[in-house]
Amino acid sequence: MSAPSGRLQPQRFAALPNPITAENKFWRSFKVPVVAKEYSSVSNIHFSAESPHDFAVTSGTRVQIYGASSRSVKKTIARFKDIAYSGNIRKDGKLLIAGDATGLVQIFDLSTRSILRSLNVHKYPVQVTKFCPYSTTSFLSGSDDKTVKVWDLTTGEASHDLQGHEDYVRAAEWLSATRLVSAGYDGTVRLWDTRLAQPEVMSFDHGDSVDAVLPLQSGSTIVSAGGPSVKVWDLVAGKSTAAKTLANHQKSVTCLSTNSDNTRVLSGGLDGHVKIYNVADWKVVHGIKYSAPILSLGLSPDDRNLVVGMTNGALSQRTRRVGKQPTTKTPFLLGVGSAFGVAQRKKDVYKGENDEFYVEEVRRKRLRPFDKALKTFNYGDALDMSLENGSPILVVTMLIELLHVGGLRIAISNRDDLSLSPLLKFLRKYIQDPRFTDVLTIVANTVLNIYGIALGGSVMVESAISKFREKVEQEVVISQKANELVGMLNMLSA
Repeated sequence: MSAPSGRLQPQRFAALPNPITAENKFWRSFKVPVVAKEYSSVSNIHFSAESPHDFAVTSGTRVQIYGASSRSVKKTIARFKDIAYSGNIRKDGKLLIAGDATGLVQIFDLSTRSILRSLNVHKYPVQVTKFCPYSTTSFLSGSDDKTVKVWDLTTGEASHDLQGHEDYVRAAEWLSATRLVSAGYDGTVRLWDTRLAQPEVMSFDHGDSVDAVLPLQSGSTIVSAGGPSVKVWDLVAGKSTAAKTLANHQKSVTCLSTNSDNTRVLSGGLDGHVKIYNVADWKVVHGIKYSAPILSLGLSPDDRNLVVGMTNGALSQRTRRVGKQPTTKTPFLLGVGSAFGVAQRKKDVYKGENDEFYVEEVRRKRLRPFDKALKTFNYGDALDMSLENGSPILVVTMLIELLHVGGLRIAISNRDDLSLSPLLKFLRKYIQDPRFTDVLTIVANTVLNIYGIALGGSVMVESAISKFREKVEQEVVISQKANELVGMLNMLSA
């Protein structure tokens, strides 16, 4: 038996798979959350395509313009007689369109907030209004009167009246300057081409009332959200069944959005979750939990601001910080007494690098308390200190060192139920870790050899050992199933 010398060096174990992926890091970088409180539920969020990408928030009887940088209200448009819906900013950032519960469609000049057009054609509430991203003079409106209308801004007249839905129209998007897609509470997703005499090209049955549709940039794929599911439709295949059905929400999905390059689709639902899908395989790559049911969400065109609106009027704004390059500042004082002057003189001290040899001062690291306990043969105290530290690597390193110096049995012996419980708890927690199993099995056998005859004397110790036994039995069952699976795979491969 010999005493260890110097500081205890941590054992090196195989690295475990990192649960944090690059995708998780990216979405977790949306930090610095700011929560604003609107007077009513936030029904719509829309970002301007023009930098700095301010966004319109529709809530109650008003539409508010928030600054992307300040994340505070810049303008308020409250010239509505009833609940406003679907505030949408034109691609040049100069105009805003919105509908309301009376069936009125209004177009505002964002610089003066004056009304440029007021269109009262729909008979029921207009819950969808969208400027065409491919033309500055076209926009659409969808209403509870089951129609979708395409408008000419210059004349203020409806150029097309698209009829075919059998219930409220609650979602519509542009595919091109002449093609658009709409969906509603009749559960259908309909594709329209305004160049044709019969403009309805095709329709798909989602199966539930549809609250949102989202065409991807390719133009051949449409995503619809209705009920607790999100469905992907392939326009090229033209099949009546969805190419993909995503059932990751527990309640109705209310909104959809996409990132700048259309590689990720975001969905928000009444379960308070935002799910992010990879368009390549439609698997969930990240999720965010919010405090209330979600009605609307938007991701800025530069992928820097994520804004979510909820039923309780809360508006959550998260910003992704972009790292800055470090700058070198010149010190103001370079005199003898300045801190920089002292540091510079230390840097310039001659060390004799060009000589054949020179003496370099080696500063020894101080021993930590458990190092000192090991050096003085206080093995029990050393083990207790490592357990208090909480690091599993340190505890296992300490146990390995005690095995090498023959002090494991000494460190474990003569303990009462209070001092033995932390060790039993550690064994139960980490016995299944493949990096530690061999060492902890030896330690567990040593504990049982020492205290096996005393079982029943302490309720605390007996309970801890009973839980440890259950954990070991679970691991044995898992190992047996794994061996059975390996055998099956070997048979199939043979």
